[in-house]
Amino acid sequence: MNGADEAVDTLVVGHVTRDRLDTGVFPGGTAYYAALTHAAFGSRVLLNTRADPSFDVAEVLAQTVAGIEVHVTPDEVTTEFENRYDASGQRTQWVHAVAGSVAPSHQLPAVDVLHLAPVLGEVDPTVWIDAVDARVVTLSVQGWLRRLVPQTSSTAAQVVRTAWAPASELLSRVHLVVLSREEAGVDGLLARLRDHVETVVVTDAEHGCRVFSSGKTSHVGIYPARVVDPTGAGDTFAATMAHGLARGLDAPVAAQLGAAAASISIEATGAAALRRLREAEARATSIVITSE
Repeated sequence: MNGADEAVDTLVVGHVTRDRLDTGVFPGGTAYYAALTHAAFGSRVLLNTRADPSFDVAEVLAQTVAGIEVHVTPDEVTTEFENRYDASGQRTQWVHAVAGSVAPSHQLPAVDVLHLAPVLGEVDPTVWIDAVDARVVTLSVQGWLRRLVPQTSSTAAQVVRTAWAPASELLSRVHLVVLSREEAGVDGLLARLRDHVETVVVTDAEHGCRVFSSGKTSHVGIYPARVVDPTGAGDTFAATMAHGLARGLDAPVAAQLGAAAASISIEATGAAALRRLREAEARATSIVITSE
């Protein structure tokens, strides 16, 4: 793929979280997977996040991919999620602590990619787009589609889906939005995004994804892989695609690379497989792109 060795400067914004699982507490969050993905492809990455001082974000990231620069706004807490499953396997998400918003608080460089990746709406996209000169602005919308419902019987709050109606003026400044099929169905969000954003991608797990870009629609398939842990696959896809666009790839080809990267990410627990993302270049060549 063209431009594979070009350096890409990337700024990622959002909470790196603590995630409670049956086997322990692990790092997570869209920004966590996005920063690791960008870095694994050779980007120079700056992550802006917010956490309590006991949570060493830089060290957590370095355990998977070295060299990520981190700017942490100190907080009394780190955002903490828990996934709970009922007898049928249905998942609900709960939050035990929420750090504050992540806002520009220092001199920010011009970058190739600005990737806004909140988990609970902690990022104001207009503020960051105003503050950063970026060639490719990417939104991972999941974090703006969540709200918390406090429970009287628990110290944790349940996560539920909510509508998000970003202004057209904001969306016209965005180059890429990636969202799942379920997210795309929220209150006409997909139509609004397609009206204003240069490239919109709807992912659908094993069914591949649809790419809406420059008035054309494409379907991009998948690379078959053995699923060990699907956590973060969508985040890996979005970050890889943004990286591809910054390298000059056409949108369907960037999505092809994203699908290949996602296939790698699910082959190990957590973020462990992300250090192998350079293998995505070879996998991408076997993923089919069709025009619709």
